[in-house]
Amino acid sequence: MDKGCHLSVLVDLSPSQWHLSAQAGLPLDSFLAQLLAFLNAHVASKHENTLAVFGAFPGKSLNLYSSTDPTPDTQVIDPNSYPPFKLVDSTIVTRIMEEFDDLGDPPEEAPTSLVSALTKALCYINRVNLPLTSTSNKRVDGLDPAILPDPRILILSVSPDLSTSYIPIMNAIFSAQKLASFFPSPQDPI
Repeated sequence: MDKGCHLSVLVDLSPSQWHLSAQAGLPLDSFLAQLLAFLNAHVASKHENTLAVFGAFPGKSLNLYSSTDPTPDTQVIDPNSYPPFKLVDSTIVTRIMEEFDDLGDPPEEAPTSLVSALTKALCYINRVNLPLTSTSNKRVDGLDPAILPDPRILILSVSPDLSTSYIPIMNAIFSAQKLASFFPSPQDPI
């Protein structure tokens, strides 16, 4: 049986940095359109693939979408779109817009919580890949570890690096190595 791939995507959603990015030629709406196409391609490439998207907002981070979450019963059926793609697209865009509305217009924007989003992604991956039981080669939930998805983490950031987050990010990378997560380089296929 083919193994799937779990992809956790961390998106920097700092309004001030996206404003600067829009002036340089990449507005948030254009970026989101490209990101959603990429996420849908990941979901479509193999049935076993899973996806989680985390948003790093100023001062907080949260899970925007997870393929392991139950599907809402109130999803509107659109005959012109593939339902899994519509679910990914609408869930992510709705959650981002809700958070932007809640942010308001603070006098000074807090730094993005990229470290917090990375930590949440690692916790999510750890939860999905439950530890093996000590008496067998089966996971606690009875699934064979040979068919667990390979975890990958992709970070998309427009904010400049902060020296205060260097050590926490390096610690998270070391933890990811221990979990056997994979941070792709530009040459690696995702």
